[in-house]
Amino acid sequence: MADDNLPSILLVSFRYPPETGAAATRLEDLTTRWASLGHDVTVLTTTPDYPDGEVYDGYHNEWLRREQHDGVDVVTTKSLPASPSDHILRRAIKYVWFTAIAVLVGTFWLDRRDIVLATSPQPFAGLAGFTIARLRRVPFVFEIRDLWPESLVAMGEVDNTAVISLLETISNFLYTHADRVSVVAPGMKETVVEAGADPDDVWLHTNGIDHTFFARENAGGIDETELFEDNFVLSYIGTVGKAQGLDVVLDVAEQLQATDEYDDILFAFIGFGSRYDDLTQRAEARNLDNIAFLGRRPMSEVPNYLHHSDAAFIHTESEEAFETMIPMKLYEALGARLPIVLGASGDAVEILSRADAGIATTPGDAGAILEAVKELRENATKRQEFSENGRRYVVENHSWDAIAEAYSDKIRCLVEG
Repeated sequence: MADDNLPSILLVSFRYPPETGAAATRLEDLTTRWASLGHDVTVLTTTPDYPDGEVYDGYHNEWLRREQHDGVDVVTTKSLPASPSDHILRRAIKYVWFTAIAVLVGTFWLDRRDIVLATSPQPFAGLAGFTIARLRRVPFVFEIRDLWPESLVAMGEVDNTAVISLLETISNFLYTHADRVSVVAPGMKETVVEAGADPDDVWLHTNGIDHTFFARENAGGIDETELFEDNFVLSYIGTVGKAQGLDVVLDVAEQLQATDEYDDILFAFIGFGSRYDDLTQRAEARNLDNIAFLGRRPMSEVPNYLHHSDAAFIHTESEEAFETMIPMKLYEALGARLPIVLGASGDAVEILSRADAGIATTPGDAGAILEAVKELRENATKRQEFSENGRRYVVENHSWDAIAEAYSDKIRCLVEG
């Protein structure tokens, strides 16, 4: 039930459940908790079609559809479906289309809300949120999960200087004209401030987890029980794309397969993305039978796979643009008591170091990753220490309940002036 003393919220986003992935999960965790605190929350998003570019079962790509999702009012608009593997021009058209239709719906069809938030990575959602907020004369918060155009350039998706300049101009405009900017990693704040934002106007609200959801006692079974029981399994659960730089796994797996001593070590990939099929084909071409590709699974099954694993493998590209990336899967693995082999740099390494819950390596360094995997395989005592440390750290520092409440307090103070 809405509390008249708490601001009503409009959130503009390209992603929201039933879509899966880190973006949708974060927003669901935040908005449902805001609703439970007493905020009247409305999400304005597109008809779900991610990641395959196909409209989900039960949806008909209507111009407007309204439904309730755990206390949140969700409004979906007609989409121009596109997948991450489609040409960037097709995806750009989809983004611009949503920007236009969101402004119309948010300004002229939805009731006025006390505050508007919009979330990246696409700055087009930010433009929509900013426009709605200014036309409605309410505060605007731009939430940054990934930096654009930096991440696009690093992934090689954009090399046109005019496009890069345009995206940079839009992003910098939003950084400096939003009433507040909310970032999910400390390193992102530096970028926003360098663009001209007032440091006092930049909030830090990290990602987190529902630690009860990932508790061991709540885990269920999986279809591949025998596979996991017969091997020392390092699970990778999440997006398999350019930003994750997972080609290195093939080299690590090949070296392990050549050594009888470590023939029980298995990498299990659970997820999907633009590089999933390619990685699968290349593993088959190299006859790597110590990599299992298990496909996409619903979020409800993720804790089950984590708890049947012996460790988690997490990796990002080595580009500077990804130094601010803290994958959601890092928090999830910590919450599931999994020791971690991490190939990353920047903020993610800092989190793992604070948690003392795994071994960090240089991204793309197959030799270092190989040694880290061997060390975890051979040292059960160290694995146990890492698992206990990680669970304790994430419960104390990255609980969604605490994050949502702190975020709610900031929103209320901004609205009340």
